[in-house]
Amino acid sequence: MRTGFLEAEITCEGNSESFTATLHGFNNTHAYTPLLPDQLAGNSSSANTLLDGFILPGETIVAPTIPALAILFSYTSGYTATDTLDCSFRFGDYVVSYSVIVEFSDTSPSIVVTDGEVGCRLRCYDITDITDVGNDQGRQVRITWNSSTHDVPGDPDQVTGYAVFRRQDEFKCSELNGPAPISSSPEFGSPRLSGWDYLATVPAFTDDEYQYVASTLCDSTESGICWSTFMIRAITRIPDIFFETDPDSGYSIDNLVPEAPVFLSADYMVSGVALEWSDAPEADFRLYRIYREEEAEFTPSPDNLIHETSISDWTDPTVNPWDYFYKITVVDFAGNESDAAVPTQISSVQSGAVPFRTILHEGAPNPFNPATQLSFEMAIPGHARLKVYDAAGRLVATLMDEYRDPGIHQTMWNGKNSEGRMSSAGVYLVLLEVGDFRATKRLVLLK
Repeated sequence: MRTGFLEAEITCEGNSESFTATLHGFNNTHAYTPLLPDQLAGNSSSANTLLDGFILPGETIVAPTIPALAILFSYTSGYTATDTLDCSFRFGDYVVSYSVIVEFSDTSPSIVVTDGEVGCRLRCYDITDITDVGNDQGRQVRITWNSSTHDVPGDPDQVTGYAVFRRQDEFKCSELNGPAPISSSPEFGSPRLSGWDYLATVPAFTDDEYQYVASTLCDSTESGICWSTFMIRAITRIPDIFFETDPDSGYSIDNLVPEAPVFLSADYMVSGVALEWSDAPEADFRLYRIYREEEAEFTPSPDNLIHETSISDWTDPTVNPWDYFYKITVVDFAGNESDAAVPTQISSVQSGAVPFRTILHEGAPNPFNPATQLSFEMAIPGHARLKVYDAAGRLVATLMDEYRDPGIHQTMWNGKNSEGRMSSAGVYLVLLEVGDFRATKRLVLLK
């Protein structure tokens, strides 16, 4: 919108006949002061005339409350007609569309404008889209708007850039902070930037469309939508001449799912199952979810969710520890949940029984792709080393190198070497060392 002198343009079309006239003389009731006959020569079938004029400073034109407009002009003697045409009243970058009745007669030819409503017969300058920026941690939306009609070379009020503003709402969700309705733009002459934060200015290059990635007030989560409201101001070389869009709203979400827990271990004891894993690295970490079932191949669901915690260990005080299998996920503040992780290291001493011998079992499955489970029994306590070698005798990965109590122990090999790269298909050897005990098993990795 502008301060000072504002222009308006009315365009009527029908039966391939048209004329354009710049109107002036609006008073405080928005009524049109008819032009004198000598100010517009010809008629709609022969004239396309542009007149200079202005709208009074400080006026507010708000559709559909504009009264009917009557324009008087001269015409060719003897020409009579009555027709209904389409007409649009342009105010700055906004257009109001009308139905119009054109009456030509020997005494008082006129155009009567009725039934006004907001329309976009001409290209409107407005925000066209506000969408979430994908594949990020949230707090960003992409705002798109089409250019102002003054964003053209040689325009007296040529636009030099577009300033982006965000409304100063509190961090609230949908029930308290809904999207801005299109009609919520403040009226002309009000303190337009009160309650708005300036974000950035996008230079004008006479393009048809512009965009900007803006920060939001907060992310939408499973609890509800958090709206952020934006407005664009097209600026010119003169500070008090500018053009604004209506406010519009959008929301951002966190699109990235957390990584599953790693280094998950389960220690089966008579008193329960002690679970432990590494801390989640995500900055937006919220909690861990622990699921339990009696079958190993189960799908986590609300029915088998048994515990939620914000720390990376928990003991399930079940009285039947050897009956259950566990899976653990990570949840962020947006409600995104990771894939489920299963324990890769398992220790067990069932009912206090101690294995009578130390033994390394076959990998299961074997051959395997992409992972195999390795288990061994220890009859006495000691330092257990479990390593994988390739067929040439080169060390590929160390799966365990620590003190262990007597019992049944399990771990997984995911086919990766010590640097985290996937090993090639082929034959590998797994070696268990416990004190003087040494045993090897043959593994086959398939691709």
